[in-house]
Amino acid sequence: MKYRDMETLRRAVLPDDAQLLLLHVALSSPERAANAWKQWNQRVDLDDADLATFRLLPTVYSALVSKGLSELATPRVKGIYRFWWVRQQQLFAALRESAQLLHAHEIPILLMKGVPLAHTIYADDSAYGSPAARAMEDADLCVPLAQLPRAIELLQTLNWRAKYPEYAGCSLRHEITLQRPPRCELDVQRYPIEACRWNAFNEQIFARALPFEWQNLPLLMPSHEDHLVIICAHGMRHSESISAHWVVDAVQLLRFCAAKNLDFNWSRVVQTARETELRAPLCDALTFLRAEFEIEVPETVLRELQKPQNWVFRQEYRAKLRPYNAANAFWLHAGLYARLKNARQPISPRQYVRRYWDIDGPLELSRVLRRHRRSRRAQIQKNVPGA
Repeated sequence: MKYRDMETLRRAVLPDDAQLLLLHVALSSPERAANAWKQWNQRVDLDDADLATFRLLPTVYSALVSKGLSELATPRVKGIYRFWWVRQQQLFAALRESAQLLHAHEIPILLMKGVPLAHTIYADDSAYGSPAARAMEDADLCVPLAQLPRAIELLQTLNWRAKYPEYAGCSLRHEITLQRPPRCELDVQRYPIEACRWNAFNEQIFARALPFEWQNLPLLMPSHEDHLVIICAHGMRHSESISAHWVVDAVQLLRFCAAKNLDFNWSRVVQTARETELRAPLCDALTFLRAEFEIEVPETVLRELQKPQNWVFRQEYRAKLRPYNAANAFWLHAGLYARLKNARQPISPRQYVRRYWDIDGPLELSRVLRRHRRSRRAQIQKNVPGA
């Protein structure tokens, strides 16, 4: 399988035909948006829509209103927009309290994806006019790795509890997912870019971060170049319920930079893709965005991203495009282990196993696999309406 086979990508990670129509409602001209919305209504029964579609509908509703097409939005779609607005307010209230506590203890906070994007590109008048246009079920944040244990202790005083407490101390895990009522979720990420799990790279992300004031709190958000890599890398991997939000996030981020005459550094994107060994997924994501939504991506950038990669990372990317199983898991871990070696992070296979699963050897893997199967079943049920 060639990793740039767009038909394979469309089946694995890219939006399907129905989701693509919604994306054109959100991102295309008023004329094309109206036509796409009519086609989508003829093709899809809202009762049968998947969770990814419900997550897109607030963006679609806001786009219809901003393009002067509000008469096309049904009361039910407006109701879905209001539902996500309520969920967003609950999340913002919990996040504000948590951010205030961390800030009071002088812990830097880097917010990623949903929250900072909702308050910049989605709230911009030329886009959707309101943060509510970006549906979100959780908030993604990162703190300096040395201060992470203290941050988790502080958050637990606010009734946040680890969703997977058995992995909370596993330092090679990408994130610690915290939950608290009512249905609020906080992804405290050890590493802003999932593929790069070492502290030196984290420090670079923090050094390039942009100031971001939210709720009168001085926070941080990734640089626009780093944010694009984070968004695309997260979007270009298989999921039980393919999320199309990354497409809107990436397109609007680039359009926002162009509209504000910001100096978007494509060389920095290429350099980060090289350092993270994410050239293939980033190239495929940008190729798709340029072809479907006429995003201006320099040809030289795509040529650089198309250069051959180590075979381990090619196999890892193939594994990311497929449903999770034992064979694919091997290549996902092989890719992560190879990156640690490339970054001169000395780690033995035994140390890797301990830091990733908190076990002493392969004989304990059966316990981990049983636990993983249970969590996968729960995730699948979560993504199936009515399950």
